Amino acid sequence: MKTLIFEDEPLAAERLQLLLKQCYPNVEILSVISSVELGHIWLENNVSPNVIFMDIHLSDGSAFEILDKHSIQCPIVFTTAYDQYSLDVFEHLSIDYLLKPITKQNLLRAIKKLNILQQYQLPANNNSHYNNHYRTKFWGKIGTKLYLINIDDIAFFKSENKSVYLYTKQGQKLLMDYNLDELETLTNPNSFFRINRSHIVHCNSIEFIKPFIHQRYKTVLKYGQQTEEAVVSRERANKFKNWAVA
Repeated sequence: MKTLIFEDEPLAAERLQLLLKQCYPNVEILSVISSVELGHIWLENNVSPNVIFMDIHLSDGSAFEILDKHSIQCPIVFTTAYDQYSLDVFEHLSIDYLLKPITKQNLLRAIKKLNILQQYQLPANNNSHYNNHYRTKFWGKIGTKLYLINIDDIAFFKSENKSVYLYTKQGQKLLMDYNLDELETLTNPNSFFRINRSHIVHCNSIEFIKPFIHQRYKTVLKYGQQTEEAVVSRERANKFKNWAVA
């Protein structure tokens, strides 16, 4: 994800870059721009990034001066310490409005919106760039040892007793550092679906489904030689059926 940052506060810029790299280790920060003048120069001499994170107050003026001059064709996530601009940003290609200090949870929310937007913008026969926004490996822990697990080897993620575990198709169970909300933004929705508050499942791990009470479905998930039953919540049932046959 090629990313351009407009931020005139060094500590805020450093924090945003750190959070972005935590969410997407392969993120490419093209530049950090601190002023309106430098913003004009960069946009006039470079191709558009995939997304712009833009502080509204820069060292020599307002970011809206940049937007008024340039026709920016990529999504913008506005970042600011003030909330009085929340309506103004919708005149531009804004997908989110983050108040400082930016939290990892709010940043993940913005990135999830970006991923959804890009899913519908890309041609159906060329989704390689879209897939690059999602993690291809995750670290999992067994005892004191860390293991790097390929995304294709994951059967499902499960929240248990305030911890989240990764279950592999070979039958392993590994402790993770992410919560399910974070994992939902880091996994490709073409392959993974959050069926309820405690499970995100891979399509290939579903052995079969059957009707359940209150217009829900019960899934039987296979991992190794074992199976686990998990119920699709009522509010997700219709979307789950459409996802399963997409």
